[in-house]
Order: sequence, then C-alpha cells, then structure tokens
Amino acid sequence: MKALSRTLMGLVAISGALALVVGCAASGPEAGGETSGGGSGSDVSGTIQWYAGSTEVMNDSAIAAFNEAYPNIKVQVLRATDGELAVRYQQERESGAGTADVVVTSDRAFFEKGTSGGWWDVTAAPAGGFPADGVENGIATVQLQLMQMVFNTDLVTTPPTAWSDLVKPEYEGQIVIPDPRNTTPYLAMLELWRQEFGDEFLQELAAANYRLTPGGVPASEIIAAGGAELLAPAAKSVIGGVLAAGAPIDITPVTPTSAVELYLAITADSPNAEAAKVFYEFLTSKEGQEAYNGDMASSLRTDTDTPALPPADEMVSMKELLPRALENRDEILSLVGIE
Repeated sequence: MKALSRTLMGLVAISGALALVVGCAASGPEAGGETSGGGSGSDVSGTIQWYAGSTEVMNDSAIAAFNEAYPNIKVQVLRATDGELAVRYQQERESGAGTADVVVTSDRAFFEKGTSGGWWDVTAAPAGGFPADGVENGIATVQLQLMQMVFNTDLVTTPPTAWSDLVKPEYEGQIVIPDPRNTTPYLAMLELWRQEFGDEFLQELAAANYRLTPGGVPASEIIAAGGAELLAPAAKSVIGGVLAAGAPIDITPVTPTSAVELYLAITADSPNAEAAKVFYEFLTSKEGQEAYNGDMASSLRTDTDTPALPPADEMVSMKELLPRALENRDEILSLVGIE
C-alpha cells in the first residue's frame, strides 16, 4: 500500500475503555454535493457506524459539521485505541457479526491486512481537490498528527526544548508516557529516541520513574490535574478536551519528530454503503478536513486552514521508523522498563 513517508503500521495490544458517542441529526441546510457513488448526497438517509481512533473532540467536530450538511444521515462513533478497534473489527468479521461501516485508525498493518482480505471498498473516491497520492485502494489519509511534548503551565515555567531534557534530574517522577504497547506511534517515537540518543537514554528514562498510561488522552488529564509536569510524546489532539476546559496545559514543538497518519476506509459489504460514501466524501472535503482536524492536526489538502508540518529536515520518516520499532519491540520495551 502506498502512502506518505510519515506512515504507521502494526497491530497492537488491547487496553483502555471503549467510548460510544452518537451523532444525532441536526437541523440545517442540506448540502448538494455528489456522493462517490454518483448519487446526490442530500437524497441519502440512514445510520452509519464509525470506528474511530481519533480523539472524541475531533470526532464530535466532524460529526457536527456532517450533520449540518446531511441531516438525514446519523453517525454512531465508537472511539477506542487502534489496537482495540483492529481486534474488535477482525473478530466481528470472523464471527459474521455486523461491524463498522467506516473505520479510521493509524494502524497501517490493519488496513493492509484488510486490503488483502477484501474488507474495504476499493472504489471509494474522495472529494474533489483531495490529492491523488493520498488515496490507495480506497484508503484515504485523512489526518496527520505531529508528535510533540505537553506540559503543565502552572508547574513548568520554561518548557523543555529537546527530547533529551526528559532525563534531567528535575523531571524525575514528573513524566507521563502513553503505553507504546497499545498504539504504534508511541513505540515508533521510542525507536526515534533510541536512534538519536542510544540505548542509554531509554535506560535513563526508565530510571526517571515515569508514569505509564493506557493512552494519550488519560495522560493529558493527569498533566492537566497537576499530577505530573510533562507528557511525551503526544499529539496536540490528545489535549483538546482539557485545553477547551481551560486546564493549565500547553504543547511545545520538539525536533526531530514524526507525524502520525490516520487512514479512512469503507467496509466493502457495508449495509449502509451509500450513506458511508457520503460520509467518506465529506471527511475528505475541504469542509470536512477543517472540521475534523481543526487546529489540532494537519491535512494533505493544500486548501485547508489547518496547521502546517515542520520542514522535511526536521521530520523522521515513520516508514523508516516502524519496521525497526516492530522488529526491536521487545528490546525497546525492556530498555524503558516495560515487561
């Protein structure tokens, strides 16, 4: 499967809780766009199930904008980690039970397995203006999340400027790290740190008594509550909820870094195929990308008001990082003290 260099792959273990949010139809003008199947999207109705690895804030924003444009289509979203969604989806397919109509996660290996297994609608087409190299076999890259460092603004007056600052004595016991066994971007970033600073850095990090959490969102809640000073690595999207609530939390860029790609696909045998195609087209449109990504993530589209990524010389390819991270997974986890 072809994609940009900042790509993620790999199946991961299950942890964390599932959250179900229903996007109800809202009043508003119907959009007159065309679905990827060629029919008028405003004539389509029904309910679709969306499995989403993106944050609740992003999902809610996308659904609200979609409901305003297409009030006849309801969206039910199941939000969980990539690993949870991959396992759930595969189990549902194997058992013959109904599953999601559309899926968004950063788990490239999951999508590749689905392509080989005929899980996806390979004819799915994005909205006009979406770059052709952002879609392969019907799978569209709909989000790019830059990995950075989060800090509590009440506790940290001068935020760190380098990953190597994480092992400074003043931050001992004050660091939160999302579990790299649950979501592959975190494992990839540990591989990046290992490449940049060597095994000793990961061992020093383990000795710094960091706190491990199931994912980025619960980690951000700890930082927001003053339970620790730093969260790394993290995308801005994971602090969206606490930031909106006025928590003393902010994010600072650190290089070198990488970006997480999230992929969108339609289930090939979806019973709600037409409604799913309308949602797919909307999420790849200018309006959909701006609603979904906001100021939290970047878009492949060049016509959106979304954050720009750093220069290429400050980015490290996920395509390069992930094979090594997966190959060295046990070593990496052992170095940071994870059994």
